[in-house]
Amino acid sequence: MNSDPRPEREPAAPGEFVLIRRTLITTAWLGALACLVAWTYWGGSRALAILAGLVLGSANLVFLTALVREFVRLGERDAVKIAVLFASKMIVVYGGLAALLLTRRLSVLALVGGFSLPLAVIVLKAGGRALQATRLFRTADGRLPADGRAAHAGKG
Repeated sequence: MNSDPRPEREPAAPGEFVLIRRTLITTAWLGALACLVAWTYWGGSRALAILAGLVLGSANLVFLTALVREFVRLGERDAVKIAVLFASKMIVVYGGLAALLLTRRLSVLALVGGFSLPLAVIVLKAGGRALQATRLFRTADGRLPADGRAAHAGKG
């Protein structure tokens, strides 16, 4: 028997926060590509700044996800866990950004660009979903084409 008076935490639904996991994976791929391009065209310092911003931006998203999970959970909220998550987010994300900006060794623009990549991925994913919902990508009976091509492609 459980002697803890708090209600047990319900298991997460299979689709809960799948967007966050997919966003982090897409961000990692896009960030790797951005670092490669930056390394090729501008050198290692800017690629490192993008990578550092990407890591801190992704950490920010992970901390925000954990905080949201704690706030929307059923039953009594664990105030200590919320405080620890919030303090950790402040120290890791904003402390890391402050330390990197104060050293003045990395490109601020590249750092901010890397930090913004997770948000850009979320916006692009939302835009893609919105486009999929339009009639442009539907067949005459309202379904998406099985082969993924636009319903009006090739019609002239």
